[in-house]
Amino acid sequence: MRFLFACVLIVFCGSKLCEASEETAVITTTQDFDELLNDEYVALILVTSSKSPESVEFGSTHFLGLKTSLQGKVNFAIMDRDEVPEIASEFNIRKHHVPKVLVLDSRARSPTHIKAKGATDVHQIVQEVNEALANNEMDDEGKFLKTTLALGGGEL
Repeated sequence: MRFLFACVLIVFCGSKLCEASEETAVITTTQDFDELLNDEYVALILVTSSKSPESVEFGSTHFLGLKTSLQGKVNFAIMDRDEVPEIASEFNIRKHHVPKVLVLDSRARSPTHIKAKGATDVHQIVQEVNEALANNEMDDEGKFLKTTLALGGGEL
């Protein structure tokens, strides 16, 4: 299934989706998702459905635009909601909701959902991502860091 999903992405959007200085991760297990969630850097995940090739094609086109606009600032990943149903269920990602971009802007299990389905302009999606990251700091190399969810820290 993972191979089929990767082939569909390459057929619809060419090898440009996976070319760049940063690698595009493929999420096929909950462990893959958890590793991305626990990383210190913000991640954008394109969620599609292999049962809906038009969602893969449409989402991939917009994802290429996101990669071009945000290259080097965030990590990128793709996920087939049908291959990892536990994550799709946890974050209420239904088949009719894809394609969708999840923004992992903190280590909390509450990503920001950005609707890609029906979007006519990738700049609209980039703007929504930038708004979601307005409170995130950048490291010295210009990469967005996840928001730290600190508990306590003050005098009582």
